[in-house]
Amino acid sequence: MEFNFNINNYFQDDIIKIGSRLIPDGFVGDRREIQDCVSKVSYIVTILGEKSAKAQGLQKVITSGEKLRNSDHTVYMLVDLKGGSKGLGTVVGLLKMGVKHLYVFDAGGKTHEITTKCILDFYVHESKQRMGLGKKLFQHMLKEERVDPVHLAIDKPSSKFLSFLLKHYGLQNIIPQMNNFVVFEGFFNNRSPGVGAPNENGQLFPAGLNTCGNQYTSGSTGFTSTSSPTYNCQSTTAMNVSNISYYGRQAPHKPISTMGMILQQKPAPSQQTPQNGRYREILPVVYHS
Repeated sequence: MEFNFNINNYFQDDIIKIGSRLIPDGFVGDRREIQDCVSKVSYIVTILGEKSAKAQGLQKVITSGEKLRNSDHTVYMLVDLKGGSKGLGTVVGLLKMGVKHLYVFDAGGKTHEITTKCILDFYVHESKQRMGLGKKLFQHMLKEERVDPVHLAIDKPSSKFLSFLLKHYGLQNIIPQMNNFVVFEGFFNNRSPGVGAPNENGQLFPAGLNTCGNQYTSGSTGFTSTSSPTYNCQSTTAMNVSNISYYGRQAPHKPISTMGMILQQKPAPSQQTPQNGRYREILPVVYHS
């Protein structure tokens, strides 16, 4: 994707890490140059977010410069510094990461309260797909975040993204959840002490570097598996990724989980119900223990 300005003025490497300050890693400049950089980066992130939402058939944009500024999320951006018809460089794709506090079922149906790293958005421009660039970006993220793919929760993945995870990382057994996140079997296994291991109360924290039956070594573009990434953590309650129409963005609408509201001690959100051809509001209900 080309822009009418030279992205080489702001990006020094082919994969850039961008946080809420909207200043790419490695960028150096005076106050005026920093303001210009923030403006341009915000614009690029917004355009990519719009492209991502359109490609995934979303009703609203989930990634933008403004949203990134007001969050603790991280965007990894893949660029071609020498690309474009005018040699101004092109932006190829993005991957957005964040940490979420979730209630997650394991394969046995037990609920775990967990704070975990999540993939919130992943997009590669249509003209650059099937070239290994998506995997290059994903591998770089794994190295930077020091996390194994099986330990990630994924927010409403598209069927294409689920196929990507199956092809490159052998992730196929989905543990059904009541929320919009997808986790795979092995999600709770072999987490590094202090990073994804249970604490004294049995709660779980962000995923670490260990894998479920695999080892990873640092490579030029991130982690590279020392063997075919197959996860030998079978369970009869996990669902195969071949049923991808039932998960992620193609999943049917899920009703509000009142049990989840009770567990989190939160009021149920407002709803509307038809009455005589019109809608009346149902006020939130607050649950008390």
